[in-house]
Amino acid sequence: MRFASFFTLGATALTLFSSMPGACAAAIEQRDTASDAISILNGATAQVTPIKAKLIAAYAKTDFNNAASIKTNVLPPLQELNGVLASTAGKINALKGKKTNSKRQIDTAAVAAALAALIREVVAALQPLLNFLSSIALIRLLLGGTLASIGANLNTIALGLGVLVAGVLQIVRTLLADLTGALSGLGLGGLLGGLLGGIGL
Repeated sequence: MRFASFFTLGATALTLFSSMPGACAAAIEQRDTASDAISILNGATAQVTPIKAKLIAAYAKTDFNNAASIKTNVLPPLQELNGVLASTAGKINALKGKKTNSKRQIDTAAVAAALAALIREVVAALQPLLNFLSSIALIRLLLGGTLASIGANLNTIALGLGVLVAGVLQIVRTLLADLTGALSGLGLGGLLGGLLGGIGL
């Protein structure tokens, strides 16, 4: 009897939902928006990967006690990384006003996985700086502004996705639980603490 009642209730809810054109249109739009968001995030991750390689190579040849060395080797790829994230944040925000007629199924877990992959790649690119942030003042002096901007853009991306796809941020928080220390050390702890809070260095 319980199963019969469950399916009867489900069928009733489906009938009610299908009789609400506005609700259906919103659901269709969300499905398509989620798919587009995944594409944007995957594209950003693909761009970040070679920048990560540039940064890792730059760290190896940089004298972090020398301002000129930091500016010449590390700052350019770091600014390039920030540019990719700023562009991605803009693309995610642009999805808010999109209207489509797609019938693709929404996959919140897939959106969360794509966002988590992007954040992991960014953290991997920046993590070597953790070895110097607390001990070398030049790092914060010369790179602090760009690092703060990177954190702000990541937060904007996460916030935008949270608005577009219900429940995605909770999944991302779980997927990135092992990065709590790394994100906090880079001034990105807000991405895990609340995913909506301010991020700064």
